[in-house]
Amino acid sequence: MELERRELEAAASLLLVLVAPSVRTLFSDFWPITRKTMRPASFPHLTALSLSSRPSAEDLPPLPSLTHLHIASCWAVNMDNPPFWDRLSVCPFHATLSHLRLSGVRFGAVAEYLRIQLDVPVIIDDAEVRRSPLIPAHFKPGSERERRAMEDAARLPMLKNVWIDSREYAVQGWCGTSGMAHVTTLSDLRALAKQIQTVQDDGADGRKLVIFPTKKGEYGLEQMLEDWSTSVAERVLGWSMSMHNLKMARLGYVAL
Repeated sequence: MELERRELEAAASLLLVLVAPSVRTLFSDFWPITRKTMRPASFPHLTALSLSSRPSAEDLPPLPSLTHLHIASCWAVNMDNPPFWDRLSVCPFHATLSHLRLSGVRFGAVAEYLRIQLDVPVIIDDAEVRRSPLIPAHFKPGSERERRAMEDAARLPMLKNVWIDSREYAVQGWCGTSGMAHVTTLSDLRALAKQIQTVQDDGADGRKLVIFPTKKGEYGLEQMLEDWSTSVAERVLGWSMSMHNLKMARLGYVAL
């Protein structure tokens, strides 16, 4: 089976190299072209890319038109070990990326980083603090993490639209003690999305943070095919805010 998969990937890679100059949207459960194994491929018109995992910057060819990126398996979005945002900010498309979807999110400093990326101020309501000891998720002012996050955000100047597709937490192995971290991560993201929406109600400013309803299982090939079909039928990215998703949002199924 492994040999068969490698042969299929090699065939797909060769085919993609041939059609690369005209490709505009690409959904794949693996990154089929690397600088190490294939001759250089040019994707001058590729605007939307959906992959199973974040590819290494050194494996990516120049992608001068890429604006939409979807990473289908992204359960830990950390500042360290590995530094997710730092690595994303040095990819070839860092200057043009405007829309990002992360699927499978369970843990990480996601809300803390997005507060900086989307330029959302920390507002602490004294009355709210008296009712609950929780304060908005953010990096400590002047900390090393805040400094690094600001540097990463500066390298992603166009990124103002983020979709988070979370998955139910399953207790597995050594990470079984992190159930509370999972709950906290999603709670912080929903609070940040609510704050952004409140600002937009006073006057839309282009920022958007969408938290999709938590789902069971992983983002798999079946959902990828469904997203691809939607993109073909509606001529939009299958994971962007189509009219259907906007209606669901108004009904409260999508937290804005």
